[in-house]
Amino acid sequence: MEEIGLRKKLSTMDLFSLGLGSSIGWGVWTQQADWLVMSGPVGTALGALLGALIILPQVMTYCKLTTLFPKAGGCFKWSHEALGKLPSFFAGWYLFIAYVTIIILNVTAFSVWLKILLPGLIEYQYIYSVGRYPLYLGWIIAATLVCLIFVFINYRGVKLAGKTQTLVVIGVLIGGLSYVLMAFMRGNLAFITDPSVFSLKNSPSRSIILWIAIAPWAFCGLENVSQGFGEAKVVKVYKVWIPLILFTAFIYSSIAIATAMAKPWDQMTGEWLATATAAKIFLGKVGVSLVTFSVFVAMVSGINGFFMSSSRLIYSMADLNLIPKVFSKIHPKYKTPYLAIQAVGLFVIITTFFGRSILAWLIDISAFGQASAFVFAGLSLCRLRSRFKLSKWNTLSGTLSVMAGIFFLILLLTLKMALTGIIAIIVYTILGLICFKIVNRAKKS
Repeated sequence: MEEIGLRKKLSTMDLFSLGLGSSIGWGVWTQQADWLVMSGPVGTALGALLGALIILPQVMTYCKLTTLFPKAGGCFKWSHEALGKLPSFFAGWYLFIAYVTIIILNVTAFSVWLKILLPGLIEYQYIYSVGRYPLYLGWIIAATLVCLIFVFINYRGVKLAGKTQTLVVIGVLIGGLSYVLMAFMRGNLAFITDPSVFSLKNSPSRSIILWIAIAPWAFCGLENVSQGFGEAKVVKVYKVWIPLILFTAFIYSSIAIATAMAKPWDQMTGEWLATATAAKIFLGKVGVSLVTFSVFVAMVSGINGFFMSSSRLIYSMADLNLIPKVFSKIHPKYKTPYLAIQAVGLFVIITTFFGRSILAWLIDISAFGQASAFVFAGLSLCRLRSRFKLSKWNTLSGTLSVMAGIFFLILLLTLKMALTGIIAIIVYTILGLICFKIVNRAKKS
C-alpha cells in the first residue's frame, strides 16, 4: 500500500545508499586513533565482524516487518501496530534523538573539517564558551548554512535527496576502497602486530567486547533503511539489508587494518586524524587528499541520510497523533513532509549554540536509542506472530533481536556509559513522558 501523500521514488540502490551512507559516516575516518587505543587493529576488525553477526537476527526481523508494513516509520510504526501507543511513542522518541544526534555529529565534524581548510573563517568572532569548548560566530554560521543546504535538498523532494545520497555514497566507496588498496600496496601488514594486535590497556576479550558495545551506533544505517520504504518502489528487502550489513562490517574492519599498516600503530594513538597520517605515509599529499575527500563525502552522506530518516519518523509519529498533527503535513508540490524536515533543521541549528560540549550526552542517548530499537522491533515481531501466522523462524529472529538489544544495552550501561549519560537518558525519558501526556490531553480536549 502506498504511503498517502508520499511519492514512490526510491530505488533499491537508493535504499542501499541510504543505509550505507548513514553507517559509514565521519566516524570510520576520524575515530581510528580512539579505536586503536580501545581495541587495537585486530580487536576493532573482529569487533565489527562479530557485531554484524550479533545484529544479523535483527536484520532478518527488519526484513520481515518491512514486508508486513512497507511504510515510513520503521520501528515506531511496527511498535504501534504490535505494542500500542506508549511503547511505540518511546520507540520513536528514542530513535528521533538517535537520528538527530548523528546529524549534529556530522555537522560538527563538517565545521571541524572546514577549520582545517579555513581556520580564520571558522574561528571568526569569539562569542562565549560552553564547558571547555569556545564558541565562535563563524562556527555557528558555517554549521547553520550546512544544515540549511540539507533542509533545502530534502524539502525539494525525496528523489533529489535519494539521488544525492547515491552519488555521495559512490564517493564513499571510491574513497574507502582506494584507501584500503593503497594500504595493501604501500603498507606493511606486519605493523598490525606491532606492538600488539589488541589494545595495550585492555585484554583481548575486553578489546573486542568494547567495540561490539558500539555496534548499534556503527550499524545505525540499518534502521534508517526502514524509514525509506514508505517512498520506495517495489524492492526485495533482503537484497538491501543483507549486502548492507556485510559490506558495512567489511568497511569498518578493513579500514582499521589498513590504518595500522602504516607504522607501529601505538605511534598514531595521539593523532586526531590517524587515517590522514597513514595515508600520508602511503602516498604523500595524494593520500591526504584522498582521506580529506573521503571525510567530506562521508559527512555529507551521514547528514543527508539522517535528515531523510528523522523527518519521516516525525511525519509517521504525527500521522498517528502521537506528536502534534501539523508535522504530518505534506508539501502540495514536492510531496515531502516539509514541516517535519524544517523541525529537524531547527533542532540541529539550536544545538549548535551549545557547542561541542552537548555531544557527549547526545551520543549516550543515541546509542541507547539504537539498542532499544532492537528490543522494540523484536517484541513487535513476536507479538504479531498469531495475527499474521508467522513461521517459527520469524519468531526465533524476533526473540534473538530482543536478546541482542538487551545484550547491547547491558554493555552500554556497564562498560561504555558514565553516570552523566545515564542521567541524560533518564531526563530525556521523563521529557518524553511529559510530551506524551500533553499530546494525549490535547487530543481528549
